[in-house]
Amino acid sequence: MKPLSKNIISLTAADGLGRLLSFIAITYLARTLGAEAMGILAVGMAILAYTSITANAGLPILGTRFVASGIDNKPFLIKRICTARILLSLLSLTIAGCLLWVLLKDEQTRTIALLYLLSLIPSAFFLEWFFQGVNKMTTLAIGRILSMSVYLILILLFVGKQASLFYVPVVWLVSIAVQAVYLWHIYLKEKYHIKETTLGPLNLFPLIKKGIPLAVATLISQIIVQFPILYIGFFESKGNAGVYSVAFRVVVLLLVLDRVFYTVFFPAISRSVKHSPDQLEIRFNRILKYISTGTFYIATVFILAGNSIFPIIFGPQFHASGLIFQLLIIYFVITVQNSVFTFTMIALGKEKVYTQSLMIGGLVFFAIMLLPLPYPSTIIAPIGLTFFQVTSMLYMMKNLSREISLKIGRTFFLPLLCTIVLLILYAQLGYDHKLLSLILVLITLPIFAIASGINRSDLTFLKDLLV
Repeated sequence: MKPLSKNIISLTAADGLGRLLSFIAITYLARTLGAEAMGILAVGMAILAYTSITANAGLPILGTRFVASGIDNKPFLIKRICTARILLSLLSLTIAGCLLWVLLKDEQTRTIALLYLLSLIPSAFFLEWFFQGVNKMTTLAIGRILSMSVYLILILLFVGKQASLFYVPVVWLVSIAVQAVYLWHIYLKEKYHIKETTLGPLNLFPLIKKGIPLAVATLISQIIVQFPILYIGFFESKGNAGVYSVAFRVVVLLLVLDRVFYTVFFPAISRSVKHSPDQLEIRFNRILKYISTGTFYIATVFILAGNSIFPIIFGPQFHASGLIFQLLIIYFVITVQNSVFTFTMIALGKEKVYTQSLMIGGLVFFAIMLLPLPYPSTIIAPIGLTFFQVTSMLYMMKNLSREISLKIGRTFFLPLLCTIVLLILYAQLGYDHKLLSLILVLITLPIFAIASGINRSDLTFLKDLLV
């Protein structure tokens, strides 16, 4: 089996299994604790997501790029990045903790958030970025499965109807620590030889400064993605926040495709930019065809099924999550498509363009969220998130077209048109027609492949790459 196939299979299996374990944990928590408790946990996780950005400061992505590009002194790089992340984590934890103590009056939500924030400390020791850069995807896979297995087992053991809600963030902290310890154990077993440094003295601040554009971009992205949960939780109700968060968590489960794509694609495109820039345009457009075909097919299948699965899996109080999920599926499609542009721009060293695209997209998102529309925030938020990604993608598309020739009309817009036509046709013939649903599921993949422009050459290339 070729290395790329092995990496993709390892990551897909690991992330798929890891997110499946997370999905089981969420299902158990939703059925056991109810919508309001899920809303409180979602707010705590959103606060952790915001604080993690300043704790990371873009350093993991920067580290992956350094390692993938072939830097010699990996142990020295690890020392610099981990030291910087520890200092930033302690600083972020202190500032966030003080702000929560002063600003957040709900004692239960505040305690949950503070407990989640403690996981910043073991996260600072994460070496996922290093193993991604050296193409050790199986190690990443095992680490993720181990972490989520520990999380699920402890949730099932310690969280019940009468159990304290505070156990959940504590269990999360333990699972993160287990993954960090495992990755360090594997790293030390490898016994990387320490060569003479080519990076100079420790100099943490220049390194942090270099990661700031990526940190700002991540901050903008997370502010927007987590904003609906915080807004709904604080200004509407914890129950509505729980209903929204469950739908969003299922979309996160589907975003395993994005995670696998990023983990494999980013180091590969970084090496391509440095060693074979003449092949960048061909590889970019070919990858976009594959991603477009896959995401539109997944979206079609889950839009057909989305409205009925939530009451069955999570219980009747989460019935409204179905429509939210169907709207978020559109966001999922654009997010994965946008990743092709995002990591190509970062590989080209154009982090500022990426950051600018998110800022413009963010303005569109908040404009939609704050419009006095006659719909609840749980419906407006998925629409806003979709337009955020669309705007960001169009901006990067415009800038990337100066570097390479793009074939977006055929690769993206034609499959989008096919999706719309198929769903309208299905709606006209009736959503309850099971045979029609099965036929649609079977025929849409080749339709999207043809619409995206996948030809015999692309299929041969994919076969040679994987088999």
